Amino acid sequence: MLVEGDLLHLECRTWGYPSPQVKWTKVSRSGDVEVEIVSGDRVTLDIFESVSNASLKIVDMSVDDYGTYSCVAQNGIGNMSDNEAILVRVKGKVLL
Repeated sequence: MLVEGDLLHLECRTWGYPSPQVKWTKVSRSGDVEVEIVSGDRVTLDIFESVSNASLKIVDMSVDDYGTYSCVAQNGIGNMSDNEAILVRVKGKVLL
């Protein structure tokens, strides 16, 4: 479990030829909306083990970042794809 303000770093370990394309998504706590994750103010998608976008970093986590994160890897050969998912819980800071 993460606490507000922590760094989240996930890696999508994939390989193939040609090199796969990686897409990250998140399903919110309520489970009704899946959104694609793109680079932005707090989010960085980077190369991991020579695969573009296989590394996901989110700085300054907030309780809104709670959800199930998935990476989907496809390399365009046939209809083959693979995915993995992880539930990320973010706890609010206790203010004294």
